[in-house]
Amino acid sequence: MRPMRFFLMLLFAGLWFSLFASVGQAKMLREDFESGELDPAVLYYKDNFEQRAGSYRFVPGAGRDGSTAIELTLKEHCPPKAQDCSERAELWESKNAHLPYGTPVWYRFSVRFVGPRPDGDHRHVLAQWKRTIPKGVPGNSSPFLALRLRDGKLFFTVETELLKPLLSADGTKIYPCRPGETEVWNRPYDGQSRGWMIAEGGDRPARHEEYDACTDEIHVTRFVPVLPEAKDGWFNIVAFTRAGPDGDGRIELFVNGERVAQVTGRIGHHHLGPNQYFKFGPYRDAGDGTWSLLFDDFARSENCTDMLAEKICHDLGL
Repeated sequence: MRPMRFFLMLLFAGLWFSLFASVGQAKMLREDFESGELDPAVLYYKDNFEQRAGSYRFVPGAGRDGSTAIELTLKEHCPPKAQDCSERAELWESKNAHLPYGTPVWYRFSVRFVGPRPDGDHRHVLAQWKRTIPKGVPGNSSPFLALRLRDGKLFFTVETELLKPLLSADGTKIYPCRPGETEVWNRPYDGQSRGWMIAEGGDRPARHEEYDACTDEIHVTRFVPVLPEAKDGWFNIVAFTRAGPDGDGRIELFVNGERVAQVTGRIGHHHLGPNQYFKFGPYRDAGDGTWSLLFDDFARSENCTDMLAEKICHDLGL
């Protein structure tokens, strides 16, 4: 074999191995906002109609420990009587950092309200973990994990494909749910079911007629009855996610240093894009007035010990 040909074969093999070895690995991401600009390799602010409802600015001294935080603000933007119009001021995980769907990975961030909370019966989202959707695919794929606000209260939800409600022996729908079952909001028009994990105040702050079915395919364990109160205004969140629409999904949730909930079972969706991603910031249906949030200390890692104490990680088996 000629030396040049042999060299090129070795080079190609090395590049192929490097690319293959990187698949499924959760590259460490970190952003403390101290530089006063976004690192596009970590987070970026998308430019589209919905995102033009918002803006961001860096606020020195507003961080958790007196450092710099980023403030994300929404204003009224949708035309009057517009249908299916949303308003966003979200930071998106870099496309180059997306992970294959189902990759087990840890996230950390801190969030604080600026001014009064929106307190109406309206859809507000603060953070969401999603599967990529190829262009041209119809329908709406909700985040498999989301931090939401409704009636002035924070709560977490988990999402999967439409589940059959549990039925009693006479064929009627079981409700209220029995121990070990999870309340879900079934939405046949979207082909999805949403379960609620844990909320401020204990009960889910949502229309009660929405959550009217029970499932044993999503298992929610709450280690505390309600979400912990903010510390100096901040909610410090650590979340482990492993999407698993076939039933092997797992979510672990810590708030202000306390383990608050675990979800196992069917989490997420089939038949969409190959990757998953995270984004955070205020997002709502068309609304009135402004809404601002402060965010600080964003990080992503495949290693539990980058987020939590070693003993906690050992006890979790992660």
